[in-house]
Amino acid sequence: MYKVFGVRHEYFYGGVLTIDILDCNANCIFCFTEREKERKEVTASLDYFIPEDQKQGYQYKIWGRSKNNRPVDDSRSDNDEYALIPADEIAVEICKFANDNGYPKIRISSGEPATNFDDLLAFLDAFSANRTSQLFILETNGKTIGQYPEKAEKLAEYLPWLYIHLSLKTPDKVKYVRCECGSAMNFDHSRNAVDVLADLQFFQENKSHVVFVWDLLEKNDIESIKQDYVSRGIKIEYETIYFYNFINNRIRNAKCDDLFITELDKIYS
Repeated sequence: MYKVFGVRHEYFYGGVLTIDILDCNANCIFCFTEREKERKEVTASLDYFIPEDQKQGYQYKIWGRSKNNRPVDDSRSDNDEYALIPADEIAVEICKFANDNGYPKIRISSGEPATNFDDLLAFLDAFSANRTSQLFILETNGKTIGQYPEKAEKLAEYLPWLYIHLSLKTPDKVKYVRCECGSAMNFDHSRNAVDVLADLQFFQENKSHVVFVWDLLEKNDIESIKQDYVSRGIKIEYETIYFYNFINNRIRNAKCDDLFITELDKIYS
């Protein structure tokens, strides 16, 4: 079962319906979900996280139930909650909502959907049975796929409607470990995931892609990315960190201020 704490519309990928989960096998110091881990568990369905006035029509709003600077539609005084929901139930409910409201893409984000691989397969099986023409975007850090290539072979059964957003964070192993994204071995597993997915044709026609955190990249990192990935025809995307106060505090406490590169640093380095 997945720990769900929100459902939201986002502009990424031309408009996508996103399910936010807490489940993860990393502890990145710059992750915004760190503040969500103190939520209380409630008994609820996915429908619980969608405001009543947004259940019809294609709306450009952020949804969810949180006390942390997020628009919510919740009259309760205690709204800092998550729900433990079976993965297949999530897929059925989200497909129905997507079908009713014209969403072309769905994704699971925030945590790591492959933490429990059986849950992920249950989700994908139910999604396959209930989707119309929707694409599913799997956001993953690649640790599980790289360590167990046979699991990537299972994911290949869901092509062509399954896209993979493979977040490698940084090409620098030292930075990866210092940012608590994982161990040095995890770093190697996530890099191996690129080769495994490439062999299975996930990157064909630029459908799936590899992602790096822009704020962690120096000029030499960007050259390394071009050489190791772009030269192989792999599409690259960059994501940025939202430096909320609690994230800045975590970075300072971990003594990792030096890892984050400003735009001026990139220009003048």
